[in-house]
Amino acid sequence: MIINNKKVDSLYGGDIIVLINSHTFSSGYLFAEILSNLKQVTIVGSPAGQGGNSQFGDLLMYELPHSHAQVYLSHKEFIMPKTYPEHIDALYPDILIERTREDVLSDEDQILKKLLEKLG
Repeated sequence: MIINNKKVDSLYGGDIIVLINSHTFSSGYLFAEILSNLKQVTIVGSPAGQGGNSQFGDLLMYELPHSHAQVYLSHKEFIMPKTYPEHIDALYPDILIERTREDVLSDEDQILKKLLEKLG
């Protein structure tokens, strides 16, 4: 099937904020990495949990014949275009907000609270 996508003006003209932290992996990392290259996007939080400009994904499940254990294998590699910067060890935020011990112990989302304070 061939789908001809009609090019349109941007549907959203405002700023976009993407939150990341050390738990940002896989598709979340890929999403943040792609968006980080757009002018209207600000990455906020702490460094992502992975780096590099290629990720593996789209898992296939295989059941081992004797043990019946389920094994998941990725069969696709997603590689960023050459125009994208390569983050060797992590994707770093534009606005760093580090999580403190008090943040972990409290019931409030301190990262979001600090972000809203910084944005005014």
